[in-house]
Amino acid sequence: MLPTRAPPPPPAPPPTFTILCPLAHEARAARAALRGIPTNTIQITTTGPGGDAVRACLHRLLFAGTSQHPPQSETTLPNIRPILFGTCGGLRRPHPDTAAPPTISQVIDESGRRWTVPMHFATARSSQAVLLSVKSPLFSIESKHAASTRFNADLVDCESAAFAEACESAGVRWGIVRGISDAWDESLPEQAATWIDSHGTTRVSKVLTDCLTQPSLIPRVIRLRRQSTTALRAAGEQLRAMILSELRSGIGDNQPSP
Repeated sequence: MLPTRAPPPPPAPPPTFTILCPLAHEARAARAALRGIPTNTIQITTTGPGGDAVRACLHRLLFAGTSQHPPQSETTLPNIRPILFGTCGGLRRPHPDTAAPPTISQVIDESGRRWTVPMHFATARSSQAVLLSVKSPLFSIESKHAASTRFNADLVDCESAAFAEACESAGVRWGIVRGISDAWDESLPEQAATWIDSHGTTRVSKVLTDCLTQPSLIPRVIRLRRQSTTALRAAGEQLRAMILSELRSGIGDNQPSP
């Protein structure tokens, strides 16, 4: 009697791309960019600003229903691929030939720890970039220049290191897409630190009050809003291209590195 063959294993389920957006308007931009992609592959969440908020949200999404953080076996994890999406600050003058948002290939924190980003989508028009993650925003041009020189970084945000560390600890394949809202030679109003609440929602009344008491803020607020909108539109195109590329590649396993 011929031995019976074991049935082939069932195909891996399609991945779910979990888009984590620190701010509510970033989440709205992600939804607009991903319109038309099957909703069962996309989950968009507003985390609130800061590394701690992003880390906590990611842990809730990854380990819901498990008793371990992280679980001992990756097989207990759903096939989730987290992507951090939103805006960031520029630390260096962009190359004149690059029109697309930078492709973030590496994250570094203020202690010098580095993470290589496993999931990204590069085009001929985009440049590779190192993203510095800091605990507090860099408001002045001088602080941006100092950070660029010290860490040899191109971009800056406040969430990427916590996000990268949590993803690597969980053993999931992850990516970061950021558009530049304030360039290397532009300062941010220090009042901006109070314009977003812990849920990532803009405190419109606070913005208006600050503009009324300090009218010089008005053109800076208008410029920041305009540049953020443009940056998120371009980043949204990159996010969409990344997800479609991942779906076409048919990578079934959730691996932290290619």
